[in-house]
Amino acid sequence: MTPSTALVPAEAQAFTPDLGRYRKWFTAYETNKSDEIQEQLVHEAYYNSTGHWTEEEARKLRIRGQAPIFDNRIARKIDFLVGVEQRMRRDPKGYPRTPNDEQSADVATAGMRYACDINRWDFVGSGGTHDGLVRGIGVCFVGIKQGMTGPDPEIKSVQSDRFFYDPRSKRPDFEDARYMGLHLWMDIDDAKEKWPDKAQQASAGHRQCGGRRHPLPCRSEPRDCLG
Repeated sequence: MTPSTALVPAEAQAFTPDLGRYRKWFTAYETNKSDEIQEQLVHEAYYNSTGHWTEEEARKLRIRGQAPIFDNRIARKIDFLVGVEQRMRRDPKGYPRTPNDEQSADVATAGMRYACDINRWDFVGSGGTHDGLVRGIGVCFVGIKQGMTGPDPEIKSVQSDRFFYDPRSKRPDFEDARYMGLHLWMDIDDAKEKWPDKAQQASAGHRQCGGRRHPLPCRSEPRDCLG
């Protein structure tokens, strides 16, 4: 056993992705949450200054000789709130439950700050705040990565439009979700190049969806992501 594999649990080394099940999970989310997905796109368009006038409204204004101008107060307010979050942010700190736990609290504080420092938590936290204010959901991935001297904690910012979850989940923190995961877009030619033995299946699936871009399922396990 090499040093790199010795630090990885045996169940992780033997992991085999069940792509059929992951695709069902994503399809269930895409089908049952279509209205929510559309609403998130509308909110994103308002922030990006592309959804304030409809094509029909803009056409009527042009006929009257008026320019379809607007003052994007939505983006201004969201950027302001992200700045407030950044100014109010404090370094994580552990507190002892009893006087005898003061040393343990110091160790916990050092561990949390180390995890934040190596993962650029300032950037990750601000990204999650921004996505939460624009689309309603802010997401980060929490896991373990292989560092120079051993396993290290990993916290990565995740685009909220790549996040999917159990459509039956009702809690705002997704604590009751049976699964959460990510779906990634990939060009059909890149997919064929990466998996040449699956090129024929990829082409068949591409034709079935009418040639439109379609998300290929990636590895996704229950509790892979934290909302």
